[in-house]
Amino acid sequence: MTQPITSPSVPGATRPARYWARRLAPPLLALLVCGLLLLGLQQLTLSLDYHAVVKHLCRLPGIAVAEALAATLLSYLALIGRDAVALRYIGVRVPLSTLSLGAITGSALGNVAGFSILTGGAVRYRILAGTGVRAEQVARMSVLTGATFSLGLVLLSGLGATLAAPMVGEVLGIPSSRILAGGLVALALSGGVIAWSAAGERVIRFRRFQFELPGFDFNIAQLALVAVDVTGAGLVLWALLPAAHVGFAAFIALFTVAMLLGVIAHTPGGIGVFEAAMLYALGGTVPASAAVAALLAYRAIYFVLPLLLSAGLLGTFETRAAARWLKRTRVPTAGMERLAPTFLGVTTFVIGVMLVVSGATPAFNHRLALLHDVLPLWILEGSNLLGSVLGVWLLFVARGLLQRLDAAWWLALSVAAASLLLSLAKGLAFGEAGILGFLVVLLLLTRGRFRRPASLFHKPLTVGWWVSIAIVLLVAFWVLFFAFRRVPYSQDLWWQFEFD
Repeated sequence: MTQPITSPSVPGATRPARYWARRLAPPLLALLVCGLLLLGLQQLTLSLDYHAVVKHLCRLPGIAVAEALAATLLSYLALIGRDAVALRYIGVRVPLSTLSLGAITGSALGNVAGFSILTGGAVRYRILAGTGVRAEQVARMSVLTGATFSLGLVLLSGLGATLAAPMVGEVLGIPSSRILAGGLVALALSGGVIAWSAAGERVIRFRRFQFELPGFDFNIAQLALVAVDVTGAGLVLWALLPAAHVGFAAFIALFTVAMLLGVIAHTPGGIGVFEAAMLYALGGTVPASAAVAALLAYRAIYFVLPLLLSAGLLGTFETRAAARWLKRTRVPTAGMERLAPTFLGVTTFVIGVMLVVSGATPAFNHRLALLHDVLPLWILEGSNLLGSVLGVWLLFVARGLLQRLDAAWWLALSVAAASLLLSLAKGLAFGEAGILGFLVVLLLLTRGRFRRPASLFHKPLTVGWWVSIAIVLLVAFWVLFFAFRRVPYSQDLWWQFEFD
């Protein structure tokens, strides 16, 4: 019997459309959000001078940086406490050293890479799995801490807005009655959730899934630690800002609202959204150049520094002495061996972003004056251009490191070493050279983790990765035009070079 021929046109026509919609929508939405943020920042920074920002950044008091580092430590200690409370509630006990390592490294990677529940949860599982913690237990811990963190932000925002409504209203240019009303609504919502949990644990069921909501004691403990965590993070920025015409209570209220907007936007660490909100809120109380400098230093101290320290920690664990110390302190090493490529990949991507943005900004005049008598102009300009190109290469190489490819490791090592020399030749960028030297050491320590003999591009780059690189280049071009905003425009600027 002849079988009827079914036309694949009906299902085949709809399935690809849904597939591409699901695949393209998130990265294209991220690209759109980035464009909108840059447009907003363009309006906020019209009166801002790049050199004034750099001057404020270079003149940050040492005591302010030390206070910011201490506040960062306080915030990360609270993060460890939040994980400890969650694991105890689930009924899991792990050594303090293992718990601390998982909390710090997971939070550091989650803050930079975004989607902290997923990325940070994966890191925590790799480290805690060696002590017998199951994947579903880590997932539950991540959901619990993430939910209570959001609840804590709403509660702290409402509390700050209620206590400092006149000052917050004055800063934002909104009637204090509206600020007070918004604060009371936030307090009512968060208070309702807490009161609901006082009746005991509850189970929410949705189709085949069920989730057990914790009780009152757990929520109170978590909210207290969230308050310490957020206050510590706020103190980092508060220490770096010059004297602001706003009280600390009002500042924390504005800070928590900006953090909440960043969480809602789902950008890595709320980047862009957080800065735009803080610049808008502090525009009338702090000089704009000083505020931008403080925000840049805040990102470096609270986000990038813990990531570099975590990557260095995991790289150090590759040595024999560290392995013997780990055995004595009962920290499992199997999971950390798998984490080294992840942290090296993310760190390499961040350093690539640094090189691309560095190539879009002018060097310091006094350093150029020193190079004027040592290097010919073509070496200086060639080093600047080539350094930016190598930065773009690192954005591609980072994906190969995540996949533990041997070719990616060799290319990353070569590019990092070459960029180190170029960073000195293009403008004596000693800080940049130090970070690149750090990357070279990390790559050498973790050589054994990159042994897969495959081509760097054996798999095509995903749409998300292409969009991530496009966002980096878009931001770099914005920084380029921002940094040279005061330079009279001429077509010659694109093809004639001078030491000034």
